[in-house]
Amino acid sequence: MLPVGPEFQDPPEVYNQRPYLVSALPFPSMVQSFSGNKTYGSQVTAHDPDVNDTLTGQWIVNYPDYINAVTTGPPMHATPTTARDPAQNFTFMLSINCMDFPPAPANSLAFIVSDRGFLDPTVADQYDSAHRYNFDNETPPQKILTMIDWPIIGCQ
Repeated sequence: MLPVGPEFQDPPEVYNQRPYLVSALPFPSMVQSFSGNKTYGSQVTAHDPDVNDTLTGQWIVNYPDYINAVTTGPPMHATPTTARDPAQNFTFMLSINCMDFPPAPANSLAFIVSDRGFLDPTVADQYDSAHRYNFDNETPPQKILTMIDWPIIGCQ
C-alpha cells in the first residue's frame, strides 16, 4: 500500500531549561576575610541552555536572614558585564567592601541568577518568607535554586 501523503506531527513542546553556574571567584562557600576600606571583587559566570534567554542576577547581603541573625540588605541588581560570550555564558561582577555590610562578627554575600526575572519580594513573601528573593517572575512563580553564597568576616 502506498502512503497518500506525509504524516504531519506537531513539534514537541519546548520547555524552559534553568540557568546554571559555570564558575565563581572566589570559590563559593569559602570564608572571605575583609578588612578596612579595601574593595574586593566577586565574579560569577552562568549559562542558560535556552539560546534566547537573557539572564539577570542579584547580589544580596546577609541572605537569607537566619544564616547570621543579621538583617538582609536590599538586593543589588546585577547586570552581565557583557552579553553572551562565544560559549553562550553571562558573567556578573561585583566590587564590594566593608561599608556594604552592617558591623557584625560575620556577614554573608549571596548571588542568585534567573532566566525569567525576579518576583517582587513582597509578593514572594507569601510563598516562602525566608527565601523571598528566590522566586522568578513566571506564572506561577518558580523557586530559583541557582544560588551561591560566601561567608564574610572582618567587617566589625
